[in-house]
Amino acid sequence: MSLRPIATVFGVVLTLTVSLPAQDGNGERRFMTRSRPLVEQLLPGDRHVEIIVNGDQPLWSGPKPGRSYERFWADLHDFVAVFRVESVQPRLVYRADMDARALDRGVADNWPYRSADEDTATWIVSSVRGRFEQVLKPSSKLRVNEPLTFDDEGGSLMLRGVQVDAVVPWHTPLVGGKRYLWFGSFTPDGRVRHRDLMFVEPQPGALLVSMATPGRGSRVQELTMSEAVAYVRAEMAKK
Repeated sequence: MSLRPIATVFGVVLTLTVSLPAQDGNGERRFMTRSRPLVEQLLPGDRHVEIIVNGDQPLWSGPKPGRSYERFWADLHDFVAVFRVESVQPRLVYRADMDARALDRGVADNWPYRSADEDTATWIVSSVRGRFEQVLKPSSKLRVNEPLTFDDEGGSLMLRGVQVDAVVPWHTPLVGGKRYLWFGSFTPDGRVRHRDLMFVEPQPGALLVSMATPGRGSRVQELTMSEAVAYVRAEMAKK
């Protein structure tokens, strides 16, 4: 079996029941996460598993006629910037919203995560570190070249001898060394709100590629990073 990304919109967290596919001869398996620690979801003989987040894809709207997606996104978000990812480090975490007992007690809270050991972890997140190289729409909460670290959904690591990939189908994982055009926002307490909307530069001088479902089909995907920066600046300058 070859593990491939999927684009299905899933049901409400923890309420959807799915049948686990049979393991193939290579020890590869993919399934949707349950409200149990990850180690309890592994089977004897597993070598590589892909665990899909059990949640809903975010809903996105588009601009009014005559306005570009890029101007719409710039108006919608707190900042627009070019961000270079320096490192991506996955780690095990406990999420209350992936624990049926926590839901019963009414204490489920998606953010922040709590670091966990192998016995109690219910998910994987990746600690992303990088710097803003350019700021197109400025914010007092960020500065060029200052380091920034934030948690990104999903990640890959070895767990009890099994390669575990935690996957969010509508997001492409971030990669160290790559540059991203980022339409981002902050939480009320001033933290970066996950990744929001990003476009990656696959190679220097290459056309940008959307990192999330709503970005596909936008104009910036027809442009290089330098061209996209100029285009977005021009769109933001329009009355």
